[in-house]
Amino acid sequence: NKSGLNALWSWCQTCLKNYTDCKVDSFEDTLWLTGIPICAIIHHHRPELIPIELLCKLFRSNEELNDASLITLNVVFNVAEKTLKVPQIINADDLVYGKLNCKFSITLYVGLLYRALYPPANIETRIVSELKNSQDVRPPNRKWRSLNAPLPALPKEVGSKVQTH
Repeated sequence: NKSGLNALWSWCQTCLKNYTDCKVDSFEDTLWLTGIPICAIIHHHRPELIPIELLCKLFRSNEELNDASLITLNVVFNVAEKTLKVPQIINADDLVYGKLNCKFSITLYVGLLYRALYPPANIETRIVSELKNSQDVRPPNRKWRSLNAPLPALPKEVGSKVQTH
């Protein structure tokens, strides 16, 4: 679904706009492989969970990018799994060493992050809230019965054709 993907991308851009080390152009951008944009998304919503300054400093001071990426990805995956209940569907080694499709893996993981940070409202609570706030939308001249009321009996010609087990 293109509109869903565009909405997810727009959300990422909003989360990342104030992080200078996280300028990504798409879900295919190789900066995702460092883990820093994922850290920034979590930090944007829950700054107490991710030491973003420390992780960014690790990249600036480390000559071996793969080592820094593995550390960062493992940190962010562990934090997301333990505190946000986001399953670790990606192995940091596989991502860093190109064994996974970056765009697909990152898009899927960011989608899971979104769901964890913005869980769907409890459906029962949402329905009750909508009913309290809505006007009476029943069609005129129609009798409404309680959901607990028994169903009317079937006409004899239909009832004889229905087999019960």
